[in-house]
Amino acid sequence: MVSLFLGIVLCYTLAAVIVLAIRFYRGQKQSNTSHYVLVGANHELQMEGYIRAIRWSSLKSGSPVKITVVDEGSTDETRAIVEKLARDDKGILLYDGGEETPRLEPAAQRVGAWYNSWPGRSGVNEPHHYLWLLQAEGIVSEADHAIVVDLRQPEQLEKLPR
Repeated sequence: MVSLFLGIVLCYTLAAVIVLAIRFYRGQKQSNTSHYVLVGANHELQMEGYIRAIRWSSLKSGSPVKITVVDEGSTDETRAIVEKLARDDKGILLYDGGEETPRLEPAAQRVGAWYNSWPGRSGVNEPHHYLWLLQAEGIVSEADHAIVVDLRQPEQLEKLPR
């Protein structure tokens, strides 16, 4: 009777160790964080839905995600919506991408000047320009899988999870 009980306990212990090993292995494999950079202005009707869809996808997949919303001078309640969501969730950041960005570090200013010097680049309204600035300021790391979504272009919405 005792040997049967010890055999059952041993099987359960072995199964628990295997499950923990699989979780540890998968955790090491998926250590990169997805970082969504949403660029746009005046999207108060959609912004909460976009952010909640990203969060829901993160919960379903079990992979970590960060969200940075670049506001290009919204005149509606977009900023207030993002600020409220950011108070509840530390993985959400509101970045002011309007005309006033003198707070940039010198490295970010150099990157911005270099990027804008390319022919055909307007700079300020280019979504990938913000990615360079966010990387230079340390908001988006090189290890993050950055996904830039320009909300002003409907075809870019395909990058968002459903």
